[in-house]
Amino acid sequence: MNGNDDRPACGVGLSGAYNFADRDTNITGKFVNDIVNYTGTCSLTDEFNVSPVAKVKAESEQAFKPAFFINSEGDSMPYRQILDIQCALQAASIPNADYEVLTTHTIHHSFQLWHDRDPQDTTKRVRERVLEFFGAHL
Repeated sequence: MNGNDDRPACGVGLSGAYNFADRDTNITGKFVNDIVNYTGTCSLTDEFNVSPVAKVKAESEQAFKPAFFINSEGDSMPYRQILDIQCALQAASIPNADYEVLTTHTIHHSFQLWHDRDPQDTTKRVRERVLEFFGAHL
């Protein structure tokens, strides 16, 4: 580490693609085409290497910035993507206190999630949870 860190103080992923090489049985051709277009390659190795999951490092290598990952049960983004990032964080021994994961009981994607209710606290919507997260980390 050179002392320079231009990463944001924290981040929120709404319906994120985290492992570009993950091709479970529910992956559609659209997802594959989007990833090939985004990465410029159809090599699964190259796609993995540029994926967010490949960028997760242990605290001894790079300080982890707090993150909040949100998706829905029926999201058009393949559900395993949120599991992929959780597994990468666990494999790097990132403390659970440094990240949050939330799955709503809807079919919404990206900013459509904004109005969904938090299934653990139905008095709050996703937007309120996100703003609270930013308030705690910015």
